[in-house]
Amino acid sequence: MARRARVDVDNTFLKAPVTKTNPTSAHNFDRAARTTGTCLITNMVLTPEEREAWLARPAMDPPPGMISNFENPSSFRSKSLGMITSLLIIVTVVFAVWVYTKTKVQKKLHPEDYVIALAYVEFLVLTGDGYMMSESGLGVHMWDMTVRTQTKFFKQYYDGIVIYLVSMATLKVGIILQVLRAFMPANTRDWTFWVGHVVLWINVTYYFAMVVVELKTCTPRAKEWDPTIQGGSCIGASEVRFVLAMLNVATDLVIIALPQRVIWSLHLPIKRKLALSALFLVGIL
Repeated sequence: MARRARVDVDNTFLKAPVTKTNPTSAHNFDRAARTTGTCLITNMVLTPEEREAWLARPAMDPPPGMISNFENPSSFRSKSLGMITSLLIIVTVVFAVWVYTKTKVQKKLHPEDYVIALAYVEFLVLTGDGYMMSESGLGVHMWDMTVRTQTKFFKQYYDGIVIYLVSMATLKVGIILQVLRAFMPANTRDWTFWVGHVVLWINVTYYFAMVVVELKTCTPRAKEWDPTIQGGSCIGASEVRFVLAMLNVATDLVIIALPQRVIWSLHLPIKRKLALSALFLVGIL
């Protein structure tokens, strides 16, 4: 599978440009690239010819006894396409049933319903990005794709991350608003109401921060996936992503717990409480 390998090459041999007149620097850089796979080129000047040569090389050296196959590489592309298509069909069927229930059975739409419909449109955009990735090396070994192909793949990958974050933010806002409408009587301001709104705005802030992190990890942004871009800089965002991910998990648990608190406070038999609890748990998941 295509995986990203980012390294900072030792500047001791990057101070001089890689040219035909700098064989030592070129040799050291080529050796580092073979050892680590595709890497970010820093403090280096490449001529157009050298850049094209770099883009045409394998994204990673093949294992011993194997050779790169750019023409007809083995891959899991068909399985990946099957998974993407299956997910698209399942989500579309569920969405169609939801739309029918809202428009034909309940015959009433609320603001959060439009938010969830928007999330479905964003899901379609994300699915389209997945199909494009399948044409750019999804499921192909790195040594069976060129650096040029890998660069295209990772551009679509990082674009997909941003689309995913936006779609998840939209979906969670819709879910939280639906939970509050379903379990909160009109003009009621109790614990569930305030916790729900706090979690809603935490999620909005979280996904906004994640989008900013993804867009600003490298300057220019294309440096994140194009190893031949000269100049610019990248920051280490792993710690920030980890902290934000933990915050996201915590808020997800709160979203799951919101309806449970209301359900278990109802004056109903235990069996009915269990059934309602399981129903809403599955629905939110």
